[in-house]
Parts: sequence; structure tokens; C-alpha cells
Amino acid sequence: MKKIIKYSVLAILFLLLFFIRGFEDILFYDPFILYFENDYLLAEFPSVDMSKLFLSILFRFSLNGIVSVLILKFVFSETVQLKFLIWLYIVFFIVAVSVFLIQVQSEFGNGYLFPFYVRRLLIHPMLLIVLLPVYFVKRNH
Repeated sequence: MKKIIKYSVLAILFLLLFFIRGFEDILFYDPFILYFENDYLLAEFPSVDMSKLFLSILFRFSLNGIVSVLILKFVFSETVQLKFLIWLYIVFFIVAVSVFLIQVQSEFGNGYLFPFYVRRLLIHPMLLIVLLPVYFVKRNH
């Protein structure tokens, strides 16, 4: 019975990640979705409200981060150190969002590829993808 509840909670948490991604157009301000979907090499740089963009990235990263930390906590309850994970997410966000916003300010003056991938790190649960195998190896070692 305990395993059924654990797997049900994990399924719900993964569904939440899919819903965050699925409703990104409704939930978040992101002028770069259409920019990167279209011919961004020839397209004009979109008009950006920096404060709105920052708050939207913060909200999205927070949602993904909370769900990701909960997934890691449920999967590896005995080995996950919650304080460490939270601090890791905070530091990662500060560094990545600073780099991304500087790139936006310069209208991707150094090229589009670097800010494209930094943005992906911020808006998708990439830390979860990296940390799942890390904690799996740590638990089995």
C-alpha cells in the first residue's frame, strides 16, 4: 500500500511538470517562444518587458524547482538533503537568470545560441534530469 501511494504521488508530480510545460503560453510571459520557433536568425529582436520577463522566469523556475525537489525527496527520501537542494536551486537561478538577462539587455549581441540554452536551463526542469542519476549513484554506492 505504501508503494502505491508513493508511485501515485510521483506520477502526479511528473504530471505537474507536463502541465507546467503544456500551459506555458497561458501561465508565463515569454516573448522568446515565437522568436525561437520562427526564423530567429532573420527575425527582429522582440520587444521585452524586463521586469515582467524576470518575474515570469522566477515563477516558472520556482514551480519547476518545487516539483523537482519533491520528486527527488520522494524517490530518494533517505539520501536527499533538502537544504542543500534548495540552496543549489537558488544559486543556480541567480547565476543563470543574471547571465540570461544580461544577454537579453544586449539583444543577444554575442549570438543567439548561448542565451537560447541558458533560457532552456531556466524554463525546463534540467536540474532534475541531472540530479536524478547523481542521487541514484549516491544511493547505490
